[in-house]
Amino acid sequence: MRSLLTIFFLIVLLYSAHSQRTLATIDIQLTFPQGEYKSTYAKTGVGLRFNMLRRIGEESPFSVGGEVGYLVTGSDSRYFDLYYGGYYNIRQQQRGESCF
Repeated sequence: MRSLLTIFFLIVLLYSAHSQRTLATIDIQLTFPQGEYKSTYAKTGVGLRFNMLRRIGEESPFSVGGEVGYLVTGSDSRYFDLYYGGYYNIRQQQRGESCF
């Protein structure tokens, strides 16, 4: 019975892989600086990456696709006092470093 289930699932996997033409994934990516960049800016980046592949034809072994990613390497938030128009306020300034 176990071998029969294994054969059945292999047939289902082979059939579904043959019929699929588009592949899309969303990944979490980590970047670690290397070489000269590491000595000047040693920050690890975290982000998301989306890629998509589309097979050219039904039986073709080639695909066409693209990839888009967003990477954040750092952020900072500071508070400062502001006196404007006769009122005293505390403001927050945020800064982010990212790549698209």
